[in-house]
Amino acid sequence: MKWSQKLSLTRPGTLLVALVLVLAAGWAHRAFFSSDGVFSDSTDSHRTVVIGLTERPSEPGELHGTLIKGEPVNEAREAEVLSDRDCAPDADGVSHCLNELDLGARQITVRHHHRMGEVPCLRPGEIVTVVGAETFEDRGSA
Repeated sequence: MKWSQKLSLTRPGTLLVALVLVLAAGWAHRAFFSSDGVFSDSTDSHRTVVIGLTERPSEPGELHGTLIKGEPVNEAREAEVLSDRDCAPDADGVSHCLNELDLGARQITVRHHHRMGEVPCLRPGEIVTVVGAETFEDRGSA
């Protein structure tokens, strides 16, 4: 039997191995790279999205955003990032990514303002804390 016949893609075992490799490669890419292909450190600590704090771009660990759709968030709540799109930077090098966040009982859409080189994009599947700017600033002064 020729070696090419032994590696035939029509054999169920070979197809299964090929599928597992493709899925593993896709998972690894999502886990370590943001949507624009920039390396993202998956060991980042838990991040906070502060809605309404937009006078400056995000800082590591403190992400600034604008509420685009949904009810305002006042008290801190955990959310899962569902999407990350529209990440092209403006003339000043600041990206204004559009992110959908799942708060459990409801979803919101925020525009996340950040410099790609300093703060990576939110990653779909990432768990973040979402809080309104007033609540966030009150916690800082307490």
